[in-house]
Amino acid sequence: MLMVLALALVACTPLATPGAPSLTETAPAPRLPGMISSAFVELAGERVYFETGGIGTPVLMIHGIGAGNSSHLYRNNTLALSKQHRVYAFDFPGFARSGARAGMYTNDLYVAVIRDFIKTVVREPVMIVAAVTARITRCASPRRNPVS
Repeated sequence: MLMVLALALVACTPLATPGAPSLTETAPAPRLPGMISSAFVELAGERVYFETGGIGTPVLMIHGIGAGNSSHLYRNNTLALSKQHRVYAFDFPGFARSGARAGMYTNDLYVAVIRDFIKTVVREPVMIVAAVTARITRCASPRRNPVS
């Protein structure tokens, strides 16, 4: 199966407040190759699981929002990318290790999670690798939603 990934540079203003993101609990060991740490963070009012690894320019891996999706989609890419980049991969709310809650999940929520993740965790301009969520990442781009 051939999967086409979209790679886009998204420049975001780093968070003005210094310090690490507010982690909500200890996370299980990373499962993606090349990732060295994992954590849960609260973004847009949701508990979000993420993994990170590597050193270099940051790359954010964003999975699709169809049934069965998760950051595990990138298991064949993270090791190679982590050799030259700081790689971040999260599970959207309602997917995999981020867990689910009662209620509706909306595109606005997913856009807010992407923006909050970049502002609070990555904290610098980041390249985005997205599968199927290109429309969401476009909506989250600084031109359409400038970070202030």
